[in-house]
This record gives sequence, structure tokens and C-alpha cells, in this order.
Amino acid sequence: MEWEKLQNTLQKTNWLVLLVLSSFGYFIMSPFWTAGVLFGGLIAVANFSLLQHTVRRAFLLKGSTRARGFPSWGNTTSGLLAWG
Repeated sequence: MEWEKLQNTLQKTNWLVLLVLSSFGYFIMSPFWTAGVLFGGLIAVANFSLLQHTVRRAFLLKGSTRARGFPSWGNTTSGLLAWG
């Protein structure tokens, strides 16, 4: 699938950019700057992975590759009213 190729490319690019920017920060900037770049990059990579997992889970049924539809207006409204 094209999405699988794109996903793998994005993941590899994320790690490569993190490595390059962290290396740049290590040699050029202070240790606090480097730590900020490193931790910020790790948060971004983790966020991308969690978003991917959430999107797949939202649109795929268990054991199936069929996409689920969006919830109806009534279900959404009643859920919002229940939470107040």
C-alpha cells in the first residue's frame, strides 16, 4: 500500500531529522539547548506514532479492513449532553 510506504518514509525521516538536529545542537549549542531539541524531537516522534495508532483504530474494525463511518449526529449530541 502507498500509505505503508509513506508511513515508513515519514518515520525514517523523523528519526533522521532528530539525529541531525541533535548532533548539530551537541556540537554548536549548549547542553540545555541540545536536551531541549532531543526531548522535543522524541515527543514529536511519539506523538506521530500515537496519532497513527489512533487514526487506524478509529477507522478500522477489528479483524477487518473496512472503514467505519463517522458517528451519527444523535450519538455525538447525546454524548456531549451526558458529559454536560
